[in-house]
Amino acid sequence: MTYRNESAWIQPAAPAAAPRTTQARSTAEYRALDAAHHIHPFSDMGALNRAGSRVIVKADGVYLWDS
Repeated sequence: MTYRNESAWIQPAAPAAAPRTTQARSTAEYRALDAAHHIHPFSDMGALNRAGSRVIVKADGVYLWDS
């Protein structure tokens, strides 16, 4: 920041480049992350581990698409 004159006019610094937050991941990677880091409290964990979790890829209002 730079201050100028007695009125303390402030010139904000240029914004830093934001880190890349989106990564292209496969359904298998999302399923592995889900299995490692999330507990589904109302699911049959045995069946969920056998079939894998659903990965939602698109939504439009109340309609969902999974992979």
